[in-house]
Amino acid sequence: MERIAATLESIAESVAAWCILSQARFDREYPAKREPRDADITRVPSAEDKLLESLGATDEPLEEWVGLREQQVVLEKIAQGSTSSRPSRTHKK
Repeated sequence: MERIAATLESIAESVAAWCILSQARFDREYPAKREPRDADITRVPSAEDKLLESLGATDEPLEEWVGLREQQVVLEKIAQGSTSSRPSRTHKK
């Protein structure tokens, strides 16, 4: 009877070890799904981008780029009635 008990214990240990190995293989082959991350957008700056940056160009929109003095000049020209310093195509001398 003891031999049968020892044999059954040995079988139980082997099955437990096989179960652990199978679980590890399953976890490796079928990893748990993760929540997708946001995409990292990277771009290598071109020669033109480097030149613009060295000249002080920024990615700001024009409204933010134009300072108060420039806005005042535009408003003064509009108030004076000359909206453009260039003559129109239809304007003849």
